[in-house]
Amino acid sequence: GATADNLFKREASIGVNSGAHTLKAGRLQSLNYAAVKEFDVFGGGNLGVARLSQHTAEYNSNAVGYSLGHGNFTFGAQHVFGEQIDGSLRASSTDAVSLGYAHGPLSASVVHTNTDDGYATIGSRTTQLAGAYDFGPAKASLIAQNASGSDLDHSVVLGVSAPVKGFTALASVGQAKLVDGSKIDLYSVGGTYKLSKRTNLYAAYGRVDVQVAAGAKFAGGVNNASGKGRTGRSPPRATIPSYTASGTRFFTSEASSIHSCSCRPIR
Repeated sequence: GATADNLFKREASIGVNSGAHTLKAGRLQSLNYAAVKEFDVFGGGNLGVARLSQHTAEYNSNAVGYSLGHGNFTFGAQHVFGEQIDGSLRASSTDAVSLGYAHGPLSASVVHTNTDDGYATIGSRTTQLAGAYDFGPAKASLIAQNASGSDLDHSVVLGVSAPVKGFTALASVGQAKLVDGSKIDLYSVGGTYKLSKRTNLYAAYGRVDVQVAAGAKFAGGVNNASGKGRTGRSPPRATIPSYTASGTRFFTSEASSIHSCSCRPIR
């Protein structure tokens, strides 16, 4: 499952490929996060939808995954072996399936994930729907999550990207509602400028606005300043303080630095 101390922070796997079929094992990117990276205008990092879905692991160790591509459709399945807790080997074991579709300007994805907590309870379940449509001058996207058995109840993020020559403007707005009634609002803007096929300049600014429900305690639930740049560097993590109050409202903001990197371009 997901562990705090890993030799590899991202994907490290072995696999076999035969035409449309791929089988991999090792430390794999989760199906949820793969869809987030595809449909989030910020590519799953910096100040995008990942700030509202931190309950979903980005990468899982001890995982086996299968994918199939057929025509306009893609299918994925993944199993993450659990850890031993109180004699149970099911703790943090995860099963996930995904179905994707892409044709012309339209693309869509649905991912369902079930994580076992190793005890008699149901664990956590997450269903994620995502879609995008390229209008030409601009591309709009939507990512929605519905969860049970975790702090998150549901979240929705809308994004838009608009390319103008070598520059691409990015913007997203979203809201997450927690099971205790607290709400998190996200506002992000940014842009990228393509210097070459493998080098981009980018800048982004975001604000996370949290409204704590009456009687609720909110403790560091938003990973608001750990956006990972495309160079792989992770800025220091900043957590929101604990609050136990009626109707407490607070916000935090982050502005990313401008980077030049020789890595894969931001979409």
